[in-house]
Amino acid sequence: MYIASNKYKKRRKFQLFQLREMWIPTWQGWVLANAIIISCITFVISPIHPFLTPNAAISADMLVVEGWIPDYGIKAALEEFETGSYKYLVTTGIPVERGDYLVEYKNFAEIPAASLIKMGLAADKITVIPSPKVKKDRTYASAIARCTSVVGKE
Repeated sequence: MYIASNKYKKRRKFQLFQLREMWIPTWQGWVLANAIIISCITFVISPIHPFLTPNAAISADMLVVEGWIPDYGIKAALEEFETGSYKYLVTTGIPVERGDYLVEYKNFAEIPAASLIKMGLAADKITVIPSPKVKKDRTYASAIARCTSVVGKE
């Protein structure tokens, strides 16, 4: 019989930690837990990628290109425009925030438009629609600017 521990327990009234026994996995338990996690990743998360990234073109008159895409994206947009049945190419983008005095383009919508013209696309097929300066939801702001511009022309 160990009486000293009972005396110690009675003496402490306020305590922040308590000593308890705890079950921890053995090496076989860790192997089984890791196998379950890996199989969940393999059979549940991996097959969801094709579902989340569909790439199906729709029939439309207008191809919209956002100004932030790199040059290879602009080149791919030009190829898509030429092979598809598009009539108009619309570029959208927010205002350039830095280097405003050094850059001849005042927003990111003008940059891909200039690149497309240099690549050989006729300037009358390109519509530049700048969007307002926003910190959040830039793509949504570009879409709203495009919709209001198109509705305003009709």
